[in-house]
Amino acid sequence: MHAKSSIAVLWTFKISKYFGVSGLYNSKQSIIAGTVLQIITVISTISWVIWSNSVKQTSMNTITFSVTHIVTTYSAGAITYYGWGLTPKIEQVVIILDRLRSEPEKRSSDVILQSITWAAFFSLIVLDVVFVDSYLDHFENFVYYLPLVQILMVSNQFMTLVKQAELRLHALMKTSHRLKVSNAELVKNYITLYTVCKLINDCYSYQNFIILIQHMLGTTFGLSYFSQAALKMFPATIARKKLLLNSMSTVVFMGFIFLKFKFCQSIQLKAKEFKETLLDRLSSRAEGWSSHLEFNHKDIKFSAFNVYPFDYETLSSIVNMLMTYQIVLLQFALGRQRTREVQKRNNLTSPVRTDVF
Repeated sequence: MHAKSSIAVLWTFKISKYFGVSGLYNSKQSIIAGTVLQIITVISTISWVIWSNSVKQTSMNTITFSVTHIVTTYSAGAITYYGWGLTPKIEQVVIILDRLRSEPEKRSSDVILQSITWAAFFSLIVLDVVFVDSYLDHFENFVYYLPLVQILMVSNQFMTLVKQAELRLHALMKTSHRLKVSNAELVKNYITLYTVCKLINDCYSYQNFIILIQHMLGTTFGLSYFSQAALKMFPATIARKKLLLNSMSTVVFMGFIFLKFKFCQSIQLKAKEFKETLLDRLSSRAEGWSSHLEFNHKDIKFSAFNVYPFDYETLSSIVNMLMTYQIVLLQFALGRQRTREVQKRNNLTSPVRTDVF
């Protein structure tokens, strides 16, 4: 099936197998690769926490770095091990999609997503090499980047399958304008497409929930540090590093959040439009009411574990929530800065005792 499928040969699935997160190529070698990467990541995370004294330190900077690294490591591990059990379902998705006629894609979303992923990954590495001097900081970033690639690979797989389903829907919408095509055939093809979309959502719903939480957490702290660096609240020696690294990570996280919502919203709107067109055809013929009842409540929808629907309304709520968090975190940062300035002034103005006892 892999050799003949137009979907299974896409870069998204072929490259992911080397990181142990491919939904289609879960061979023994792929599982071993994923396990080794997880072991390395967990050991590295624990080592970094010990060497950096993150447990003993109580500064906000250290706490947020520790939380972000631990959540990223856990997220990569969870979606890796959970994904290994999804191979039969994803293979079923590929088989069904290959049966449906597809419109040719002008620009390969598969290539675009992979290009964005690796461009972001290597950009972060270059910024790290150029602006980070400490070996401990290099090690800290390595702990962060490796599981991040696994997370982005799983996101790419989901978005690629959604895009492939949208291409089939687009071909179906063109077919619906032909009078020779029967309503029964259109309804049958739509129900098949609805089934495969539901299967895609079921496969990636839990993973999308974990990934979305990780992306929102990364965006929150990244944007917070970027704002503080822009306001010159960090020492000059690290301000530029904070500004560039956190701006890049924020763009990566928000970019992938936006892309996922855009892919899902696009197919959901087209499915709604197709249903309205088909309902008009069915209502004009008396024999169409049975088909009408059969597919009327089958709406193509995607969500993250039924908590976050992938539509623009939810995206707007997430953006508003992130902005609210920025205001709160910035207030905390400004409050800490004022406290340090007051303490510094008090130390400078306090009298020096010269009493001799």
